[in-house]
Amino acid sequence: MVNREDSRLARVAGAPAAVPSRVAPDVRTWAAAGTSLVLLALGILIAVLFISRIGSDATNLTERQVRYATALSGAAINAKAIANDERGFLLSGNEEFLSQIDVRTEVARDAFLLAVNAVDGAQRQRILEAYEAFELWLVAMEDGLAQYQAGDHEGAQEASLGPTRELRKSYESMLATAGLIQSGIPSPTATVSAATTWAIMVLLGFLVVATAIGLLVTTWAVSGRWPGRS
Repeated sequence: MVNREDSRLARVAGAPAAVPSRVAPDVRTWAAAGTSLVLLALGILIAVLFISRIGSDATNLTERQVRYATALSGAAINAKAIANDERGFLLSGNEEFLSQIDVRTEVARDAFLLAVNAVDGAQRQRILEAYEAFELWLVAMEDGLAQYQAGDHEGAQEASLGPTRELRKSYESMLATAGLIQSGIPSPTATVSAATTWAIMVLLGFLVVATAIGLLVTTWAVSGRWPGRS
């Protein structure tokens, strides 16, 4: 009759012996703690980098929107002032109005340049079209001023209230449309939302990997063996 107890002992005796870890327990403990600290520091670094990037992108987009709105406002205000100076000259003949027109024209052109540099794509094209309309109005206005200086006061005034005025209205309409539509500048809110979603996905992925590494190192530190190894 077979002795079952002896059989079990034989099986145990014939099994390969577990190889103890050659690393001292205190060293394993410090290694596990160090690994945890490294993973924690890396996670914090990733989070800080994402937060810094998101904040920087939002700030840049907001500044672009402010520059764009300020530039359009500057172009509109100076164009309106030019029209007032035009009327002032045609009513009085005072050439100080001409000097003001020259100054305001350059300021308006600079404002258009700032607006163009603040946007991209279709929005930039809208600004360029509004600028072309602005220049067409200036040409017609200058022709009227020259006509007045040549002595045809009545003809210059009629032109100012007719074709020249229509060109100004066309320019103002195009500029107003460009001001209402800001498709050339990404929305800071939408950009931050998309960046935040991406950051959360990356951090979650890092958390999964860090947790797996932490479990492996902890198992090794406690038992002296890596999971899956005898």
